[in-house]
Amino acid sequence: MSATHNKPQFSKKFCVFPESIDIDRKGSIYISDASEGTLYRFSRTSKQTLNLDAGENLISKLKSGHGISIDQEKNFIYFGIEVKGKTGIIPKIVGCSLDIFDQDEFKARLPFDFEELKAVADQPGSMWFERNIPKKPNGIVFHKDT
Repeated sequence: MSATHNKPQFSKKFCVFPESIDIDRKGSIYISDASEGTLYRFSRTSKQTLNLDAGENLISKLKSGHGISIDQEKNFIYFGIEVKGKTGIIPKIVGCSLDIFDQDEFKARLPFDFEELKAVADQPGSMWFERNIPKKPNGIVFHKDT
């Protein structure tokens, strides 16, 4: 019996420095690009195949956008970034509901920069998480008790 192997697929979306990858509960793949400060999503088609030719840029202009982690139960994404503060660069873990990126009223505004994302996610009915951390983020681990 011979094994069958699928031909590998490659995205046409270019990532300079892919830092982290995670999958949401719909099977879409999210990739952060630390060099470009971006977050990309590759969604599933109606036939549940991965559409690697149609990556979406969800967030851009992040300062050192690093690791991502998705809470599939809550449909929430966490990511590590650095933001400019009054006393210099502040490392943070931030997060928001993935539903934000699928709302028609916000899709036309993609990609969000950090301040736009925070303003959208801070609205009533949305969820936003933000916590300062002592060192530059490099990868994220999500634990449901956090």
